[in-house]
Amino acid sequence: MANVLNRRTLEYIPSAHTPKYPVATWLGGMNLDGTKSASIDRRPIDGETPSPLRHALDGDVLRYLTDVELSALTPLNEYKRTRSKSITQTTEALVSQGFEYPPGSGQIFSMSEKARIDLMELYQARNEVAYPLSYPFADESGYLDIKDAADMSALLAAMTATKRGFDSSDSTLKRALIAAADKTEVDLVVDER
Repeated sequence: MANVLNRRTLEYIPSAHTPKYPVATWLGGMNLDGTKSASIDRRPIDGETPSPLRHALDGDVLRYLTDVELSALTPLNEYKRTRSKSITQTTEALVSQGFEYPPGSGQIFSMSEKARIDLMELYQARNEVAYPLSYPFADESGYLDIKDAADMSALLAAMTATKRGFDSSDSTLKRALIAAADKTEVDLVVDER
């Protein structure tokens, strides 16, 4: 186990299983024959996590970008920020559509922050509330009758899985944007959600 740093993207992974990270592409990695590259400290530069927006790797030495290098990145970074905002807006739009429960029922429930907090509070009190319990659809056109604590758990699990799916895809797309070295690579990051 060691901290590894991708030589191209500067992706940093603490406590990685080093044989999965070959020396050719990972600082701190290990080849199958057991040869290792130089190690990387937990937070190599002034406690910061390495980022291609602030750092560069020269051989096995991580350093800050120079002012000239930073100024060359500015238009690309602005383009990445614009694309990142678009991904955030798509994620917010998906969350605002709510989640369906049970699957295939057409019953849509809100995933607003307030709805998530309310459902979590109901879940925490699931063994103390009187059942059946009516939980409103997002458009308040009707209610789901929650029969017992198991139903409450299933409803919360459906909401949580849906929200995590949106958040995970958002993070994956944004990591790809950060790793992109130029506009062409940024354009290859397509949000098809």
